[in-house]
Amino acid sequence: MSSFNEKLPAYTSEPFTPPTFVRPKANKICCITLRDTDRILLINAPMQVIRSIRLSILESWYKPIQSEGEYYGGYEFKVKGNPWRGFCAETVHSRKLVLGILRRMAFLGWKLIQASDVTKSRCEMDSLFFEFIGERSDEEEGDDVEGMEDVDGERREIKLEADQDTGVEMFALSFEWWDRLRVIEGSPENIAAIKDALQTVWTKGIQLEKDYAGSYEFKLGGSPFNPWKWDSIEARMMFIQILANLKSQGFSLYASIDISPKQQDEKIESWFFKRDKVKDEGTASRARQHAYGGDDKKTGLLVDF
Repeated sequence: MSSFNEKLPAYTSEPFTPPTFVRPKANKICCITLRDTDRILLINAPMQVIRSIRLSILESWYKPIQSEGEYYGGYEFKVKGNPWRGFCAETVHSRKLVLGILRRMAFLGWKLIQASDVTKSRCEMDSLFFEFIGERSDEEEGDDVEGMEDVDGERREIKLEADQDTGVEMFALSFEWWDRLRVIEGSPENIAAIKDALQTVWTKGIQLEKDYAGSYEFKLGGSPFNPWKWDSIEARMMFIQILANLKSQGFSLYASIDISPKQQDEKIESWFFKRDKVKDEGTASRARQHAYGGDDKKTGLLVDF
């Protein structure tokens, strides 16, 4: 019969040599962090993404950019207003701002890996991690300064026209208070699909439907977002039916993002749905030139001297 000591592994005094690892370049991964009440921080993002996000903010947020610049190796935009504070109509506008960012990143070939809260800091919301899966031309890989152009050897500011069609359909579903759903930038078909799910599953019914700051709001009976006993099951069945109805229209849940400050106990994440459009290659190429700034003669870029 063997002794206990014979079963123990043999240890030596020689140092452990870990396996070797060749570190890959991280230039195809970037992060966009929603921080404070009014800031968007881009980390490890190429200049083309910075330019596009600037344009997206100008398109999607109803107030101007207050300031922008480098921030400890990242690049930060500070907007006027408080999109991440989440009061009144700004709860809708903030989701429109995130929608604009997600649309543009998807169009440029950056796939959302995950939206995650990776810090205990109260001044930061979710961080959005993206991976580049598209194709980038040599021209797009240049390191030109954002918003500037070489004209006769001088640096001059340029204005970028809005890209009207990114080739990506997205809308948001925001859950507010204990009983309200807001469909933000959704089509009438999306609204009808969501309404069908609410009427089919939620037995306490819909109390009110109205426009709220440009979104379509459903006010439900009861408290589906603060449920008790059977309501907790029924509320989740309601979410399941919403997902199924939208799936039948080609929309899938693309991201669930926390856009509210950590001190708000009643906060709940917002859902973002995505469906790809079918677009011919020529149209896609022209739209991509718009998104990156492009060439003023080919894309209608406005040059401000």
